[in-house]
Amino acid sequence: MTFKNHFLILLTFCSIYYAQSIYRTDTLITLINGFEDKYGNSHIYYQINQKSFYQEVDTTFLTLYVYDTKNQLEQKLFNSYEVNYNISQNSFKKSIVDFYCLDDELQKYIVLYNLYTSTDTSVVLLNYDGQEYHIDNGSAYFMQLINDTIWINLNNKIYFSSDYGKNWDTINNASSGYYLLSISPFNTNITFYSKDGRLYKSSNRGNVVELVHDDDYWYDDVKMYYEKDKKHIYAITANYDHKDLLISDNYGEAGSWKAVKKFLTENSTMVIDDSIAGQIYYSTYDEIYFSTDFGLSFKLLTKLSEQINGLYKKPGTNILYCSTKNKIYEIKYDDNGVLSQKVLKVFYPGEVLKLYPLATGNKWIYHEVGWAADIYLHPINDFKTIEVISDTIINNIRFYKIKEREFIHYETIDSSNGKIYIAYFDGDNINYFNERNLNALPGDDFSRGMVREIADSVKYIFGKNRFDRKFYINSLDVIFQEYVDGIGLYREERSFDFGYTISVLKGFIIDGVLYGDTTKVDVKDEKEKIPKDYILYQNYPNPFNSETIITFSIPKHEHVILKIYDVLGREISTLFNKELEAGFHEFKFNAQNYYSGIYFYKIKAGNFSDTRKMILLK
Repeated sequence: MTFKNHFLILLTFCSIYYAQSIYRTDTLITLINGFEDKYGNSHIYYQINQKSFYQEVDTTFLTLYVYDTKNQLEQKLFNSYEVNYNISQNSFKKSIVDFYCLDDELQKYIVLYNLYTSTDTSVVLLNYDGQEYHIDNGSAYFMQLINDTIWINLNNKIYFSSDYGKNWDTINNASSGYYLLSISPFNTNITFYSKDGRLYKSSNRGNVVELVHDDDYWYDDVKMYYEKDKKHIYAITANYDHKDLLISDNYGEAGSWKAVKKFLTENSTMVIDDSIAGQIYYSTYDEIYFSTDFGLSFKLLTKLSEQINGLYKKPGTNILYCSTKNKIYEIKYDDNGVLSQKVLKVFYPGEVLKLYPLATGNKWIYHEVGWAADIYLHPINDFKTIEVISDTIINNIRFYKIKEREFIHYETIDSSNGKIYIAYFDGDNINYFNERNLNALPGDDFSRGMVREIADSVKYIFGKNRFDRKFYINSLDVIFQEYVDGIGLYREERSFDFGYTISVLKGFIIDGVLYGDTTKVDVKDEKEKIPKDYILYQNYPNPFNSETIITFSIPKHEHVILKIYDVLGREISTLFNKELEAGFHEFKFNAQNYYSGIYFYKIKAGNFSDTRKMILLK
C-alpha cells in the first residue's frame, strides 16, 4: 500500500471516529514558540492537545494554531493525531516533530511530522505551498532551520534541504547509538549528540565526537539555546523526577557545563532573547525567573496561579508571553518589576466540567469502609450522604451549600479552569479554604496535597460506558479520587495517622433522576447484607511491622485465591485458596519471616482480579 493510500485511510478513519466520539477530555495548550512579522507584531504558535475515548479506542487530537496578538485573531495551521486500539494493540499516529515560520511570514511555514501506521513509519515534511514530501521511512525527533536550510536527524544520518523540503541531501551521522541533539546556528559543522544520556560534541558533523558532559540526563528531547556571543549555550535537562538548567560558558566544551538551577519541575521551560546578549528566562511550576548576566544570577519576574508550560520573549522588548494549561498571558515589565499581566486567550476546559455536576438537588450516597485505631483496631463500615441543598451568592460568587453528614460547607466550580473551590464560611469570612482541580497536571496542588499521577479511561458504571479520571495524590489525607462523567466523585481513599477509609458510590440523584441505590441501612444490617461489588481493600495498617489485615468483598459464592508476591513478582505465600460465600472477608498476613520492602497481594475470584501494594517496615 502506498504512503498516499495509508494517509487517506487514516484521515477517513479519524473523520468517522471524531464524529462518533462521545468522551472528550480537557484541552491542554503547549506554547511552542513565536515570531515577529515585518511590522513588529508578535505571533504566538501553539499546539492544543485533546483526548477522546470511544469504546475500545482512545485518540489524542493535536492541532497547531497561530495567534496574532495585535488583532487577537487565531488561525488553524495543522492537525495531527494519535489513535490507539486497546484490544489489538495497534496504533496510528501522526505527531508533530517541529514547526517553523519562514522569513517571518505566517503564510510561509513548514511542519515536520512522523506518520506511524500498523505496517510502517515514515517522516513527512508539509511545505507552506501545501505539498507533503515523504523524506524516508523511519522516525525523526529533531529539526532545525538555519539560514533557510532545514536540518533533520533520521536513520542515523543528517538530512538537509535548501529548498524547503523538495530535495534532500544526507551526511553520515556519528556512529550507531549517537542521537543528534543540536546543530550550531553559527557553524553547522559543530554538532551535539546524546549517547546513553551523556553529551558529546563534534566539530566535523559527527566524524569525530568527544564526551563533554558525563551526567546521564541528556536525551533526545533536550533543546539547546545558543547565545549571540558564541560562547554561552543553555539547556534544560531531565534528571529522573525533576529538571536542571545547565549553562556552558565555553561553547559546550568539556569542563564548561554547570547546573545553575536544580530541581526544576517537570513542565519547566526556558527561552532567551536573541537580540540582547545574556537575557535568559525560565519557568518552574507557576513562577518565571530571569537573568541579564548569562545566568550568573536570577530574579523572580512573576508568579501565576497555575503551572507554566511555555515561554516566548518578544525580541528587544520588555514583553514576555507564556502559556499555562488553558491560558496564554502577556506580561509587560521594567527594571522595577511587572507593569501589567493580562490573559490574551482562554481555552475553556469544556466537558471536563461534567466530571462534577454541581447543582441544587443533586445527591450522592457512599458506602464507606476501612479501619481505625484508638486503643484497639476496629473496622469502619458506614454510609455518608453528600447533598447540594441550595445555592447562594457570597463575595459576588455563586456558591452551592453542601451538607456532608451533619456538616455544612460551600463549593463553587470555576468554568475557566476546572477548579473546585471548597470553603467554610462565618458570615462573609472564609474560615477554611481548599481546592480540587479537575484540570490538574502532575505536580499541581490538589485537596491539601499534590497530584502524583493522573489516569483517564472509559469504564462501565451504572449501566453505561462513562469517561472517568483518577487522581493519585501525595497527601496526609486524601490519597486517591476518581471522578466519572455525569456523576461526580465516584471513589475516594483517605489515609490518616491511625487508619484509612475507602468510599465507593452506592447511588445518586442528578437533575432529579435516581441512579443505583440511594437508601441507607444500619451498619449492623449492612454487615449481614450481600455486597454488590468485588472490592479488594487496602491493607491496614500500611506500612506495617510484621502483621497486617487484608480485606475484600465478593457479591456471590466464588472460589477465591489470595496470594502474596515480592517486588520482583515472585510468589512468596498463598493466604487462601478455597470456596467462599458472598460477603466481607478478612485475612491476616504475618510477615515476621520476610525482609522489609514492597510486597503485593493479589486476589482472584471468578473473573475478578485485582492487585494492591503494601510496605513492610521492620
